[in-house]
Amino acid sequence: MKNLLKVLFILGLFAVLSLPCLAVASTGDKSAGIEVKKIVAKPTADHRKFKQLKEEFKRGPEVTKACLSCHTEAAKQVHDTIHWTWGKQKKKQIHKLGKAYVLNSF
Repeated sequence: MKNLLKVLFILGLFAVLSLPCLAVASTGDKSAGIEVKKIVAKPTADHRKFKQLKEEFKRGPEVTKACLSCHTEAAKQVHDTIHWTWGKQKKKQIHKLGKAYVLNSF
C-alpha cells in the first residue's frame, strides 16, 4: 500500500508540474483525411542548466526544496490532490487515518 501511494504521489506530482508544458501535436495520414492528436510534453526549461539542481541531494526534502524554488505554485497544487486529502476511519478505530487528519509532510 505504501509503495502504491508513493507511485501515485510521483505520478501526481509529475502531472501537476507538467500541465503548463503540454502541447498538442498532429500525427497520422492527412492525405486520407485521418488526423490523430496526441499530447506531447514539451519542457519549458532545460533543467540541466539550473545551478540549484547540480548539487548532490541526500534526502527527498532537499529535492523538493530545489524544485519549489522555481515551481512556486506546485506545492499548493499538490495539496489539493488526493495524496494530501485522503482520509478514512475504520469501524472500530477511534482515530481517523490519512493526510487529511495527520501532520506529515511526505
